[in-house]
Amino acid sequence: MNTQLKTGWARVLLLIGVAFAANVKAAVITTLSQNAPTDNVFASYDGAGTSGSIAWVDTGTGTTPLRQVAQTFTVGGDFVMTDLTLSITGLNNSMTAASSFTLSIYEAASKPASATSGTLISTQAGTVQVAKEDVPAYLDLQLGDAVNLSAGKYYTFVLKWDSAASYNSITFQKGSPFDDGFYWDSTNGTSWTSIATQSLVFYAEGTPAVPEPSVTAFLVPFAGLGIWWRLRARQFKS
Repeated sequence: MNTQLKTGWARVLLLIGVAFAANVKAAVITTLSQNAPTDNVFASYDGAGTSGSIAWVDTGTGTTPLRQVAQTFTVGGDFVMTDLTLSITGLNNSMTAASSFTLSIYEAASKPASATSGTLISTQAGTVQVAKEDVPAYLDLQLGDAVNLSAGKYYTFVLKWDSAASYNSITFQKGSPFDDGFYWDSTNGTSWTSIATQSLVFYAEGTPAVPEPSVTAFLVPFAGLGIWWRLRARQFKS
């Protein structure tokens, strides 16, 4: 096999690897806590003064066999989101095994017309298992890949069970809407209903984004090098 052929195969394998990596969902780590997060929270709704609940469901049976849930919110600056925490108020039954789910995050320039409108900026997979004796509790979703959020944009996180199971029913706390935040649900997996009078209790955690160096700042050293070279050239001529 000649060098050109080897190089060609190497490029093909590299492209396959990049395409595969782009479609692999980052792994979300789930943990339970008895306390709401307080450190590095940059966007949240704690439901103070209100009460209510909504079930995230995919049991395949009953009056509501399926309900996917979502929440839209905005941020007051540029942040890197590392965790998302939700308040669990109850379960229909203890989860006898871990169930897989998908967390998707969408970005929109204006208030979205649907939970899944805008640009999909992150899709991450995880598993969760909760027992009745564990709740009430706060469910922390530690993102496998941190997500960059920008001021002035609308963000929506969407939670979907990957498949039905009799114990796939977790009840989240909700309350009145706040600022530009509101809740969505879908009982068919495709169309979404905006519940403008409600919001999930949630906490988005992370750190302020570090501004990227501007192109001008990047070119300044090269401009200085060019001036130095011209002065040096003049010295040689004289």
